[in-house]
Amino acid sequence: MGTTMYADENETTRESEPVEETFATHMLELSEDEIYLIDQYVHNDDTDDDRRIAKPLLRRVGGAWLSLLDNSDQQVVSVSVTEREVWLLRERVPVMAMIGQKPTGLGLKKKIYRLLIQYDTERESNEAISALQVGAAMLLATAKKTKDNDGENGEGTDAPPKPRQRRVKPRKEQKE
Repeated sequence: MGTTMYADENETTRESEPVEETFATHMLELSEDEIYLIDQYVHNDDTDDDRRIAKPLLRRVGGAWLSLLDNSDQQVVSVSVTEREVWLLRERVPVMAMIGQKPTGLGLKKKIYRLLIQYDTERESNEAISALQVGAAMLLATAKKTKDNDGENGEGTDAPPKPRQRRVKPRKEQKE
């Protein structure tokens, strides 16, 4: 079972089509039947926030399908997909879709949800890392401020501490 990676990150569109922003992508492994489903249920004019997101996806899926047709030994092909494209697939591909007697929609939906969970997990991890970085930066700033304040008082520097001077009160002379 061979796998070909099909990722066109520098996809171009016609002038009338908004250019999709650069997003993180993941690979979606597709069988020939799953490619048929995507081709059947995703339409050229599918949009998200007034952006045509289906055309670039359909171009990559079409290229993957041609790769499968050209290489009869190949069973599966990988296609890069953005999170928006995965949400579009989730919306368009019916879970009950069948190719012959095979429940192809169910298998594709499983792959789609696994990718959506992966995107969420990565986002949550990145948010946690960012929060830790902010917390660490705040701690460093507080430590620096404390060191600077201690330095003004003669404390917290590398110089040896100054000896304390004791005030000696003069003794009162006793009268006899």
